[in-house]
Amino acid sequence: MINMIRALAVALIACGIGLLVSSLIRGYTTWTNNESIPCIMGKSFKLLDGVWAPRNIYLNVVVERGEADIKLYSNGKFLREWNNTNGFIERLQITERGHSYLLIKMIKADRNCTVSAKISFYGMERDLLTHAVFILIIGIILYILSMVKERRVALIAILIFFVLSIRPVYSVPVWMKPGTYAVYTANSFMSIMFVNGTIIQGDWKSYLMWKCINISGSQATLLVNFTLVNSSGKIVLSVMDYVRVNLNNRKVYYKGKEIGMTAMFLWPIPHKYEEVNLTRVYEKNIKGKVEKTNVMFIPGYGHQKAVSVRYNYTVVGFFNNHNYTLQGEGVSVLYDTDTGILLCGELDLEPLFIVAGVNTMTGNHVTLKKTNVDIGPSDMATEIYFLAMKILFVAIVIAPIVIAIYILRRKRSH
Repeated sequence: MINMIRALAVALIACGIGLLVSSLIRGYTTWTNNESIPCIMGKSFKLLDGVWAPRNIYLNVVVERGEADIKLYSNGKFLREWNNTNGFIERLQITERGHSYLLIKMIKADRNCTVSAKISFYGMERDLLTHAVFILIIGIILYILSMVKERRVALIAILIFFVLSIRPVYSVPVWMKPGTYAVYTANSFMSIMFVNGTIIQGDWKSYLMWKCINISGSQATLLVNFTLVNSSGKIVLSVMDYVRVNLNNRKVYYKGKEIGMTAMFLWPIPHKYEEVNLTRVYEKNIKGKVEKTNVMFIPGYGHQKAVSVRYNYTVVGFFNNHNYTLQGEGVSVLYDTDTGILLCGELDLEPLFIVAGVNTMTGNHVTLKKTNVDIGPSDMATEIYFLAMKILFVAIVIAPIVIAIYILRRKRSH
């Protein structure tokens, strides 16, 4: 029996090492696939249809002599879209192994129109690496058990080690409870596009409040209050209604329909240089990239460490009866590193706005005004730094006066 366990352990270790070496080798190799197909206007078809590995991808699509709406689906989920395009180059990240493809619908097409797509996979296959490490650990544990005489003691010791070393993993924000709320304000020149495409511009002050009413499983019911005030202080829009949020994936449902994915919090908290699905309003999906960790001063909450997520977007509406494009280039939002809750930034697209019939608010620089979420104490290192700067400033101002008084007294004494 012991020899069988030992043999199984050796086999698992060998398998784990093999998978680990394979994942490392594949991580330094690039796999490329090309497809090209003639196309007809109005016809929909798929390209690059198959099982995609969870790796980074470089996607290069060219629509020759035509334009198309292109959507990317992976594992049954809608990931990204490109509308009225004649081609693009994108770097994306596939997080799960599964059936994926590009769905292409031709909007314009000449007689010799073709669509070509090239995809290159690079970087580690995350699931292969995870399986390799898991199998390797199981093999090592079995081998230790087969070698130690007091196997019961060894087994208990190993179990205790795993229990102590495994950190709790939460699929939903631990701070989200009935009664949790947050209030945000913004005061700036904004271009506001409503869901019907109409755009208005001016100096506006906006208030957005959400409050968790109840939680059932991973579904949270939020009360949302959106208020818009003009430069004269007059309330021109004030709406209060309920939405439902899936806390696992941040999807928002309003009146029974999915309307997008909220950016009011990120959970789990992303790491530096990680690409995240930041927000989505209807089918307008916005991705962001975590650039750095900042320390931001939030009135009432001190200096808080925050991850900065930068993103771009373009939407088209109607202003003065003409097509008008709203763009955000390199705008950013900042999230608390302890809770993942939004602290401040330019929140231009957010499905909670839909409650008030608003689609986009370009220039909507929001700041957390009030919340009962414990976002942690003020960053001590930053507090000490600013205190030292204040002391230094006072010393620089007072020192010349003290020196001048000292010199005058010396002169008088002589």
